[in-house]
Amino acid sequence: MNKSGKTLTIFLSVISVLLLSITAISVFFFIQEIQLRRTAEENLEQLKQVEAKLQKELTDTKKQVFLLEEKNKEANDKVEGLMEDLELEQGLREEMKKENREIKDSLEKEKQSREESLQQTQSQLDEAQKKIEALETQLKEVTEQSRALEKQLQEAQSNSSAAPQPAPGAAPTPGDAGAAEPAPMPQVIDIDQKSEAVTPQNDQLGKNIDLDKIVVSNRNAAQGQVISVDQETDFVIVNLGEQDGIQKGSVLGIYRNNQYLGDVQVSRVLPEMAAADFIPPFSSDKIQKADQVVMKSVAN
Repeated sequence: MNKSGKTLTIFLSVISVLLLSITAISVFFFIQEIQLRRTAEENLEQLKQVEAKLQKELTDTKKQVFLLEEKNKEANDKVEGLMEDLELEQGLREEMKKENREIKDSLEKEKQSREESLQQTQSQLDEAQKKIEALETQLKEVTEQSRALEKQLQEAQSNSSAAPQPAPGAAPTPGDAGAAEPAPMPQVIDIDQKSEAVTPQNDQLGKNIDLDKIVVSNRNAAQGQVISVDQETDFVIVNLGEQDGIQKGSVLGIYRNNQYLGDVQVSRVLPEMAAADFIPPFSSDKIQKADQVVMKSVAN
């Protein structure tokens, strides 16, 4: 019995030790699980906060993306509008270049015809000058002949006054008859010439007169800006058109910082823009992009 009791006691002791060990291990793992659960709950709470923050940032980002999309649409609309304006401007520029080339060609032809007419006029003047010189030579010869005949007449008169007078009733001798003959009359030359009156035009009258420009300011007049200057064909494009009351032939004043520069005259009009030519002495080298444009007068 003692032996079996000892064995039972040892067995119970081992079982107790095992139970205590298992209990200790269970408590240890339970504590560890509690700590892990707390850590997980804390991490979950942090994750929830991070998620809420990310949700807010996502919402803000969506708003920004929406705003950027709207701005992108507006920018695309503006780009399309600018492209249309650019196409209109390019078309207007090409038409203006074509018109300016035609005008230059017509001016060249007119210049050539004018030079030809000037050459013809000069040749006519030379011919008239030669005719005048010939007439002056003939007049000089006639004058000399007239003086010689007058001298002969005076000599004949002096000879007749110095000859002896015949007796009354006596027949005149042949010498007396010769002396009594009247002196020949001076020869009269009838010159019927038609002369052409050449009156050269003085094209330079008024060109050398410099007058101060009179600038009339109208507060209600349409105002705009210069959007393009073509120095090659010497014309300017402004952002005023038919919708602003601009017409073909209208005169526009150009200003820079409220300082008057010169005038241009509209030669072609579109709804939103117009092309104009410079009125001398104003030229393309005195104008810049973004200069102010004010309508001064409307074409009649």
